[in-house]
Amino acid sequence: FNFLLSQITVYLVREEEMPTMIEYFKSKDLSDDEIPQATISKALGCYYPMYRIIENKKIQIIICPELIEQTAKSMGIDKNVAYVKVIIHEFAHAVMDERNIISREKYNEDVIKLDKGPGNKINFYNPLFEFVMEESIANYLTLLKFQTSTSSIQKDVYRFIDNQPEAYRFGIKQFEAHVKACKWR
Repeated sequence: FNFLLSQITVYLVREEEMPTMIEYFKSKDLSDDEIPQATISKALGCYYPMYRIIENKKIQIIICPELIEQTAKSMGIDKNVAYVKVIIHEFAHAVMDERNIISREKYNEDVIKLDKGPGNKINFYNPLFEFVMEESIANYLTLLKFQTSTSSIQKDVYRFIDNQPEAYRFGIKQFEAHVKACKWR
């Protein structure tokens, strides 16, 4: 995390400036029927890796304090725990990029190896799979950071994640199974 701290700018934004995951799925050419309904709500935080940023060439994270506080209140958890959870989750995306925990290049190499002949490649790429792996591993890494916290803080983090869409909740299963994130490749 220390190296990344100097490489990332965190912005606080208003609710109307927060994107939804629908924008992500639409960029992958999925139909409205294929987009998980849980992704319609606004994101609480959002990570923008360097390769997606044109202007300042610096990794960016945006978070929405208003939405984080509303979410924490509705779940009955400490808003400070919610803030830290969201920020760590977004930083976890940067850690995954930095350490290539989910490597799109490696994944594409594996797809190429499955070539069954000219023009007959098997393509297992699925944006929903990528979404599930990306978000669940981000929560898995978040839980790792909270594992030495007090039990009340851990309970708040678990409750927060348990109220997220399934793709995010899978991180709890990975954490409880003591999965090594680097083994996902």
